[in-house]
Amino acid sequence: MLRTASLDPAELDASLAGMHLHQVPRHHHTVAEALCHRVERFEPLLDSGITAVAYETPGGVLVEPYLRKAFPHGLPIHGTTAQQTLARAVAAHDRAWQGDKRWTQALSRTGLPVEREAWLASAG
Repeated sequence: MLRTASLDPAELDASLAGMHLHQVPRHHHTVAEALCHRVERFEPLLDSGITAVAYETPGGVLVEPYLRKAFPHGLPIHGTTAQQTLARAVAAHDRAWQGDKRWTQALSRTGLPVEREAWLASAG
């Protein structure tokens, strides 16, 4: 169920329409965090991570939990295929490199570079 919700964040919004989620104000992040916590390796989460790159909320970027899961030791130059694929998706996401404060904060919190060139190098 968590994986299905992670693959279509807009559908999760629609399914929760009209509900007062005052106890879980960042429901997308809660789903992503729970999924990343429950799945041991990043590779099965790649599709969810790529989907999350393009999904931004007022509270931040949804990809942050996936970035922590995919790059626990920083951004590698010669990473796995899944790491390179996620790095490529982040590098290609123009909003991440247009001074969006949410992206800058997310990358800083995860200890990952805030320069597009580093992401392009990691993408292979």
